Amino acid sequence: MGIGINRVVLNPRAYLTPFFLLLLIHHLPLFLAYGLIDRPTGQHECKRVNDLFHWLDVAFGVHLAMAVLLVFSLAVTLCSSVYRVRKPESWVILFLFLLYVFNLVWTIYGEGAFPADTSGCLNDSEDLQDAADEVSNVQHFDFIVTVIVVATSTCSSYLCGVHTSADIIEAEKRWQRRCTWMFHACTCKSMQHDNDENIFESLGRILGKFFVVRYNDKHYEGLQFHDLMFCLGLVSKGQKEERKENREAEIAAIKHFPKDVEEARLRDLAFYGRLAIGIYGWPVFVWYSPMSVLNAFAFRSKKMAEQVIDHDNMLNGNRSSFINYTGIQQEDLLYLNCYNFVFSAPYSIVKDSKRRELIISVRGSLSFYDFMTDGLAEIVNMDPNELPDDVPDRQATSTHYGMLRTARSLFTDLQEGSRKKIFWDFALDNCVHGDPETNWKIVICGHSMGAGVGAILTVLLKRVFPTTQAYLYAPPMMFDPVTAAWSKSFMTTMVYGDDIVPRLSLKNVTRLRDEMSKDFNAVAAEKLFTVKYGKRKVDPKVLPPSTPTVATLEVLEEPLEATDITAATVSPSSEQPENGPPRLTGLLDMDFLKTGLPDDSIDVDVPGEIIHIITVNKARVCGCTVMLGGQELTYTLRDASYFRRIWVTPRAVQDHMVHHYDRDIRHLITNCLDFHLPEDQKIVEVNPEDELSDNDSEAAYEAYATSLSPNTVREVRADEVV
Repeated sequence: MGIGINRVVLNPRAYLTPFFLLLLIHHLPLFLAYGLIDRPTGQHECKRVNDLFHWLDVAFGVHLAMAVLLVFSLAVTLCSSVYRVRKPESWVILFLFLLYVFNLVWTIYGEGAFPADTSGCLNDSEDLQDAADEVSNVQHFDFIVTVIVVATSTCSSYLCGVHTSADIIEAEKRWQRRCTWMFHACTCKSMQHDNDENIFESLGRILGKFFVVRYNDKHYEGLQFHDLMFCLGLVSKGQKEERKENREAEIAAIKHFPKDVEEARLRDLAFYGRLAIGIYGWPVFVWYSPMSVLNAFAFRSKKMAEQVIDHDNMLNGNRSSFINYTGIQQEDLLYLNCYNFVFSAPYSIVKDSKRRELIISVRGSLSFYDFMTDGLAEIVNMDPNELPDDVPDRQATSTHYGMLRTARSLFTDLQEGSRKKIFWDFALDNCVHGDPETNWKIVICGHSMGAGVGAILTVLLKRVFPTTQAYLYAPPMMFDPVTAAWSKSFMTTMVYGDDIVPRLSLKNVTRLRDEMSKDFNAVAAEKLFTVKYGKRKVDPKVLPPSTPTVATLEVLEEPLEATDITAATVSPSSEQPENGPPRLTGLLDMDFLKTGLPDDSIDVDVPGEIIHIITVNKARVCGCTVMLGGQELTYTLRDASYFRRIWVTPRAVQDHMVHHYDRDIRHLITNCLDFHLPEDQKIVEVNPEDELSDNDSEAAYEAYATSLSPNTVREVRADEVV
């Protein structure tokens, strides 16, 4: 991959784009300036002007040498094979850096020693002064660009460079320290309890074992970011062709809800989607409605006496935004907790009398604390005593460690303080006994991490309140397959497009790593120019006979011992074709995150009955709807196994944005599906950009909630939507 000298990154592939940009924006302008600046008559009579042109001549020579080296490095890298043991350009890169340092010293010397003022010359003509000013401008330009290049090269090579270590323990501790520093830098806080320091130990172990690899020179080295991106690019190209071939069959296999329940199910999905997104508070409200920033922090109505709002900002921005965005009635918001820390997620409790539901909305990832919770992705067994009686296998039920701890914290919090009276006691009186059809029920909703925490919280609450349901928007893969299948009866999950979060698990990352290994091996002997800018001529899943052996790269589980690693490792005979060339294990053939927990080696799935919203035509890379309009959408019911693969696409992160799980659902219902309603029963959408009075907000929410009631199936025309 790359040659590591302590922390210096010397991977020629990583410098292709930077070198091209340097030629275009640094060296070419200086060459043009050198050729276009006229040397005035009498230049030698003015020492200052003569010195300036002497500086320019030397600078031109330095830049010419650097440009030649840049072109040489680009040509050699592009015309060489993707994988090479020897990389002569590495020394060229080092020499280029030294030349840039020399150029920086020369520009500083020129700025200080050669002033552009020619007033002291005997021949003080305007031509001399103009020429001096032009050379001085070149000095300024060269100085600024050179400082940026040297600083960027130093920072990217040192701060983002690779380490070499003697054993894996040292590498894991290094990642642990990085996580600790990032935590303090991003939060300005320390952990509340000393026993929580194992969080960083766990994160360090996860990151260290994935990003630290062993090359054939018997040392541990960080996996370089560019190598990771290069392999992901190879996977993306292969997946693009594969999906193009399978798209027609996938569209033909679309499966919808039965007609008698389709409208009600989709409307429920839209209704709870608003609450799942609204809990993000003022950041999301202002992001999507920037002209309503005052509306987010200046809600007209004061907090009602029976409402409990914990840890909101002094302007009540989260409470105001939640009510404005969702359109709920003021008195229906019983509780809002905005406190956020590791294993503590903000949430709200809404009491909807019309639907006879207690709705808990859990916020998704929005802070560094949340990302730490997400990163603790080890799969652990749940306590059998906290599971419902009808769970398929109490001893084997397993889930995401970080979200399990967050759900347990929330479950305990619901039984304490003000929550005990407004939620727990009321639920015990109205959600357990009596007719399940007329009783109140508990509904959990959330997006992203909030969906994952909500799914586990639903399982915990279901032990006490059997009718508890959940509506999940883009949850991660988090339950073992048996438990995930069992949850279909009381959880409904929505996934939009190529959203990466419902495809994230340690097992899926391992599968992606295997794809990266196969694709890299497939092009290891090809010219880099062909791979980057030409069409792929090889099947990435089949190793061509011409491919030479390459170094084996392993993620280490044990400290380095006296074990020889050959320059090539051939896979077992069962994986190579009969009478054909041996198949190589691959440059990224590594065992990922093998911990002492047995559940790390099993699959986990997305919970619930999965509704997958997709575009009818090829999805646009640009998600802008202001200029391009909304895309035509449809939906299909998916099995959880469909998400056991990560699609490497520019839309993978974009499709996780919150508007897909609120506005696009309503776009699907009102504009893409043929639903018709009587004029007096149309859906009333609450526009967060409109300033609603209390009465307007209550009336709009009442009409909206009534139209989405699961007990009433109604139809609406697209042109009647408000």
